[in-house]
Amino acid sequence: MSSSDRPEVAFGDVLVREAGDPYRNEVFTHSHRLIVDEPVPKGGNDEGPRPTELLLAALGSCISITLRMYAEHKGIDAGPISVAVSRDPKQPTTFQVDVQVKGDLDEAQLKRMRAIAGKCPVHKLLTSDLEIVRTLNGK
Repeated sequence: MSSSDRPEVAFGDVLVREAGDPYRNEVFTHSHRLIVDEPVPKGGNDEGPRPTELLLAALGSCISITLRMYAEHKGIDAGPISVAVSRDPKQPTTFQVDVQVKGDLDEAQLKRMRAIAGKCPVHKLLTSDLEIVRTLNGK
């Protein structure tokens, strides 16, 4: 993609546009581009994660980064941090989050890390009284 094809996007915003195939989309941030698609059985080409997978990834990575920042700030040797996020299609509004911290933490540190995990910006956004304002324009 040439730089003239790349849209200008403000820091913190995203632009999504269709990219050829029926469900393939390009997602642009201020300095990144990624592909979002549906799996083949749903009519896509599976060239990127599904939108719902990106939502789960946003939550998991935000928790991981927030915990790492906290551990660094407090001088805690948390070891590697991993976060698995899933949701049951039968309960689509319930997310299961499994955080693994491999460091040698005592019970008080683990308790505090559990609390900090719920303070990441994406977690706070998803558990807030969220409002989405939409517009749709033609031509």
